[in-house]
Amino acid sequence: MGSAFLYCSLRTTDLRYAVVGARQLAAQTDVIFREVERMASDRKGKALSLGYAISFEVSRNGPVNASLTIGPEDTPEMVQEGQRLLSRTALELAHRSPDRLAQDQGISHIHPSVEDGLTLANAVREFLAAADLKPSTLKNYKSYLENKAIPFFGSDRRVCSIQQSDFAAYIDHLKTLGRSSSTLEGYVGALSAMATWHRARGKSIVQWQSRTLMPANTTPEDQQRAEHSIDDLKVIFSNAVRYLKNEPEKFWVTVVTAFTGCRVEEIAQVDLTSDFHQHPSGIYYLMLNEKPDKDGVLRKTMKQLSSWRHVPIHTSLVDAGFVTFLRDVLAQGYVRPFERLWGYREMPLAIEDREDEKLSKWAHEISKWGGKEFTRLVESGVLSKASGQSYFHSMRHSLSSELGRRDVSLEHRSILAGQSVGGENGKRYAKLRRDTAFLSRIVEENLHVYVDCLNHAMAGETA
Repeated sequence: MGSAFLYCSLRTTDLRYAVVGARQLAAQTDVIFREVERMASDRKGKALSLGYAISFEVSRNGPVNASLTIGPEDTPEMVQEGQRLLSRTALELAHRSPDRLAQDQGISHIHPSVEDGLTLANAVREFLAAADLKPSTLKNYKSYLENKAIPFFGSDRRVCSIQQSDFAAYIDHLKTLGRSSSTLEGYVGALSAMATWHRARGKSIVQWQSRTLMPANTTPEDQQRAEHSIDDLKVIFSNAVRYLKNEPEKFWVTVVTAFTGCRVEEIAQVDLTSDFHQHPSGIYYLMLNEKPDKDGVLRKTMKQLSSWRHVPIHTSLVDAGFVTFLRDVLAQGYVRPFERLWGYREMPLAIEDREDEKLSKWAHEISKWGGKEFTRLVESGVLSKASGQSYFHSMRHSLSSELGRRDVSLEHRSILAGQSVGGENGKRYAKLRRDTAFLSRIVEENLHVYVDCLNHAMAGETA
């Protein structure tokens, strides 16, 4: 055959199943070669020259499929003899099921254990009660599993009985719901994460594959990012400035989110008593992290570890009064930048055995206000809304695009946005997340158009 080995994927990460599966396939392959050798020789063992080819498809859990490929030079007698021999071989192979082959080779199968009787409802309950995940992730997983997976498969379905074909059917069902690709990934990811958690604890659950089942992106990546244009930002800033005197929180949360590219939750949850600083060089900055408050209670959440970073405050924001605003907030006894207008919200996880855990949300009401404000601007005709565009989150994409147009590297843009940087230099770039002077220099040198938008808005407010 021109090769010393045959290679195929066993489609599992469980070593126990890999060992059994490999030995089963090896046994099947041995039988195939033995039978084919018999086909290609006469009763005296003399090799025959047959004018046809045979294809075999080997499977861990199913029958061996064999087919005869007939060439133009094959005579009817040759084809008839080939079909007869192939039928005999197929019959022999049919008797060599995976179980029979395992017995022939002295292989001990892994029999289902007590844990294999785990129902989906109990598996979800155990996973949510003990998994070491962020509260926000747990709350999402709870919704996805209880509202999507359990209704589809049934609460009493044994998890070990959910095969790859069942998993594929679940994904096909999810596709019919008309949700976004990111939401679909969340549904699928929740079920996969639950299975992985149990599998790591010795449960016999199939390793499902979803890579080729998810819908392919039909839109170029650069067109998937719904951002605000500079003209849009000018309109948004000019609209927000009308709140500066009586409800300054609405103005500052708008322009600061735009200038920093931060998630609105990241800015809203900053503890001004510990995370608001001035660099020795005079630069004001915010420290974004997931550290507990001074009373020991954790009321912050970051999307990932790479989101921990220093965020320099642009000098144009300082000149416009943002630092003064933050100091006034502190002087009035508030700790978060915008809690004077928008309070703190605790959302119970409602998960068994985790009744004391809460999901902290500082930007819940802020996001709702931003959505309504954006809708009002669109309906009034001063803005046109593109697909996927939103008041706050689109500002992250706007900043990244503007810095890209100014030739700021992808690595530096990722650091400013709190995104991970891959490759060999990932650790070196990670250190720059706390280099306040370096980060400040990037934004000071490259956000001139943002400064123009802010100055235009402030001039209109003064007028």
